[in-house]
Amino acid sequence: MESYPVWENIIPSAVCVSSREDVAGYIKTVSSAADLHSVFYDSIDDEFLEKSKNCDVVLIDAKDCGADQYNVIRKIRNERAYDAIPVIVLSIINDIYDISYMLSIGINDIITVPGDCGIFISRIKAHVRMKRMYDDLNLQIENLNKELCKSKTINHISMEYANLVENTLYEKIETLNNEDQIRQKDLDKILKDNERFKNEINDLELLCSTLVTHDTVLENDLSSKLENANLLATTDYLTSIYNRSKFYEYLNREVTRSGKDASFSLSLIMFDVDHFKEINDTCGHDVGDWVLKEITRTIKSVLTGDGIFCRWGGEEFMVLLPAFSLEKAEMKAESMRRAVELIKCEYVKKVTCSFGVAAYRLGENEESFLKRVDQTMYMAKESGRNKVISSK
Repeated sequence: MESYPVWENIIPSAVCVSSREDVAGYIKTVSSAADLHSVFYDSIDDEFLEKSKNCDVVLIDAKDCGADQYNVIRKIRNERAYDAIPVIVLSIINDIYDISYMLSIGINDIITVPGDCGIFISRIKAHVRMKRMYDDLNLQIENLNKELCKSKTINHISMEYANLVENTLYEKIETLNNEDQIRQKDLDKILKDNERFKNEINDLELLCSTLVTHDTVLENDLSSKLENANLLATTDYLTSIYNRSKFYEYLNREVTRSGKDASFSLSLIMFDVDHFKEINDTCGHDVGDWVLKEITRTIKSVLTGDGIFCRWGGEEFMVLLPAFSLEKAEMKAESMRRAVELIKCEYVKKVTCSFGVAAYRLGENEESFLKRVDQTMYMAKESGRNKVISSK
């Protein structure tokens, strides 16, 4: 097998679990060719979970993803130590599993093996790159917070010192004034000292004012940097709309709200770019990226401020529509479909999307809601693509 020198700066590490020799063997072969440092386990146990906290990517055989393992994966996603670590399921052609359920509990990708080693390594590389970007953002936020705290501490100490010096100077002036009554012969000297101390006080007041102004400017600058860092952590780097993590926050909030008020409508639209893999393979990833950004721009123009729009992953997108009935959501999805159909690209014959629509049912949780809209979208794709199908 040829070598794939694809890593940047630091060779990544992977923790793999597989009870199948053919799957484990394929990963070992690819790891050797790609210089990917991999550690293997036969099952998901405490040693595997502890090792996973310090790796760049976790690979799990689909065969080892039973009901107990799903609970383990859900537990992993609830622990901050695993926040940015991508979890990828490995499957063979005949494996049977629920894709939408896996994605809803926090699995980042599903890769069929054995397959093209170059594609496999490229997908691993993409997940590792996103993980390192997330780590860098968290480090930046931590450093900015430390810098802000340091600045506030310095200003506090400076103000205390300035107040102490000012009080001392005023005490000296008072002492000199008392001595003036007793020793008239030292009047000239006392007046000169008094003037000098007044000048020192004015200089000190100017220094204090400068320190306060500097601290305000620095605090505003740090706050701006923190705001920008938080924005990067909640938006998709390519399309500049919400990412999956931020979308989950809004979904949880709106589902909780709908669960408390039966009169409040809530709908969800999920859509997927038709034949997107073919666009990437035939025209290149630059064209594929342009298509994703143009679709995003088009959908935003149709939404006109309605709903919460996010890139769900790859070529899949989500739109959450509070206060929208199923009928209104279907109309909105149809408008989106028609608008996408009008996109012109000299490299792609036609750009279309398949849409699934679902309305929230009282009492259901987020996972059930997501699974239903995912199923309707796949029905749209399987029944011919470029259409809207809804779930009552």
